[in-house]
Amino acid sequence: MPKTQSDKIAHPIAVVGMGCHYPGAKQLSELWENILARRCQFRQFPDQRLPLSEYYDPDPATPDKTYGTRGAFIDGFQFFS
Repeated sequence: MPKTQSDKIAHPIAVVGMGCHYPGAKQLSELWENILARRCQFRQFPDQRLPLSEYYDPDPATPDKTYGTRGAFIDGFQFFS
């Protein structure tokens, strides 16, 4: 059994598969294309997600409001129950 940090044996790790659903990418290859192309997926909040007319205030100290106007969103995603 290793007694110190330097006595530990390094074990290589292999990633054999990966799945994702990110803003602007429904599969891993699209995510990497977006990263390599430096595509920014941030945009103004859609009204159906957060109507800024009701929830935006430029003062971050205003309670129950947001001062943010942009986010990255996964379109068409649905939770299943």
